[in-house]
Amino acid sequence: PALAVLPAFMWLACCCTFLQALALGLLLVGRRKEYYKVSCGLFTVLHRPLLYLFEYSSTRVMLHGSAAELSKTLALDQAVMLTNHRGNLDWLVGLQTLDFGGGVGCAKAIVKQSLLAVPLFGFIWWCVDYVFLSRSWAKDSATLSRGYKHQLQYRECGVPYTLAIFPEGTRMTEDKLRDAQAFARQKGLPVLEHALYPRVKGVRSALNSLNLDSIYDCTLVDKTGGKANILTLARGLPTELHVYVERLTPQSVPTDEAGFTEWLYKRWEVKDGYLRTFLAEGGPLGPVKCQPVEMKVRTSAGGILLGSVIWWLFCVIGFARWCLHTGRVGLLGGSFLGSLLLLVAAGFVLDKVHFEKGKAAGHAASSGSGAAAAAKKEEDCDALLGEGGAGPSSGSGPKPAGLLKQRS
Repeated sequence: PALAVLPAFMWLACCCTFLQALALGLLLVGRRKEYYKVSCGLFTVLHRPLLYLFEYSSTRVMLHGSAAELSKTLALDQAVMLTNHRGNLDWLVGLQTLDFGGGVGCAKAIVKQSLLAVPLFGFIWWCVDYVFLSRSWAKDSATLSRGYKHQLQYRECGVPYTLAIFPEGTRMTEDKLRDAQAFARQKGLPVLEHALYPRVKGVRSALNSLNLDSIYDCTLVDKTGGKANILTLARGLPTELHVYVERLTPQSVPTDEAGFTEWLYKRWEVKDGYLRTFLAEGGPLGPVKCQPVEMKVRTSAGGILLGSVIWWLFCVIGFARWCLHTGRVGLLGGSFLGSLLLLVAAGFVLDKVHFEKGKAAGHAASSGSGAAAAAKKEEDCDALLGEGGAGPSSGSGPKPAGLLKQRS
């Protein structure tokens, strides 16, 4: 039944894309703050219905941590969310977490470049300043620098901004976990059981360039073992998702390279301990046992979805009547075929870049052989651990002038 409203949702996406394109004119006349607010509103209208899938499937999203304190700052300030990446719904849980606070409209993310090809959504994400990476540092460093400059403009305009970063760089699979554990042993690091070691470069460049109020360290876990995805939610299959959120101040992060690397690795070692305690021992997801709070989906999510269905029916019936009245049957048939092709294209792209790539990446590390495979693994190890593959206690590599700039 949920898939039955997909045509209406795609029509909503078409309308939001059209309005977003018109909103670009605000930038041309120097109305940047108004542009940000309109873009955040359109992003909310388009993405909040996706959160309704949690309610539709009776899925519970549980927040661990100080919910009362987090609700005062989440999605209301200038922030970065650092999150482990275990499943296909991590991004949706992140949106729900922001919507529990000030709203989903402030969401930004560092994502793979292939997502730019998703029909309609790719354009919206580009307009709201998502950062698209090719996973090549030589190409991505300039892209990141340009993306970070946008945050400074959001602060100047007083518009909330939250950038989601998955420091592990990829979804965890059994193959990736085995490779990461081998890399950890090679570098003399503690072996993680439920997470991959984070990649230092991207996180350090973000915290070095952004003018932040908060850093939210998020630990996500799906009780299905990461098998749930947006399609299982659409089929009404429930799951239970948990997230522990800890708010950190940017000033608490070490400024030197070696200190930052050790800090980030330590955060992930603690995160791995939380996951081990929660999954294997039934303990708390976090440092202390507390009653988690269920993050309810906002009522406006269902309202937007219902409104989009009514608007789609109104437009379809009106257009069909006009075509039949004026004898434009060919136009009616072509429009129907074009809409069908758009749905198929969107599904195809999402399947390729979201589901199949995740599976393929899980087998990539074990597909090589001989010296080439060994070299590739060493190169991946260096990328995983940072410049030169330095361990947490190593001071190798160039020292940045200052990791965290003075906060205004």
